[in-house]
Amino acid sequence: MIIGGREVAATARPAIPRHHPSTDQLVATFAQGTAADVDAAVAAAGQAAEDPTWRDLTPAQRSDLIAEAARLLLAEKEVLGAIEAAETGKPVDQAVGE
Repeated sequence: MIIGGREVAATARPAIPRHHPSTDQLVATFAQGTAADVDAAVAAAGQAAEDPTWRDLTPAQRSDLIAEAARLLLAEKEVLGAIEAAETGKPVDQAVGE
């Protein structure tokens, strides 16, 4: 999981494996966070909100950054759709459309 801009391991629980529903091939593993992980993430978010890099941006500048993030995600929709299809077993076209 990512907390405070860094990849960190969950504090107390093993990762959750995710398998393709029809082939049982391992697709990914996901961290299983705890309340302590949530607390760390909330604290990191509070610190980030006070960082002048974000805090001092105008609403228009923040909007531009969020729009750019959306553009970058859409540019990878085929890759993301393929991952979703492998994880859920749904057709790639449907996964891309979502």
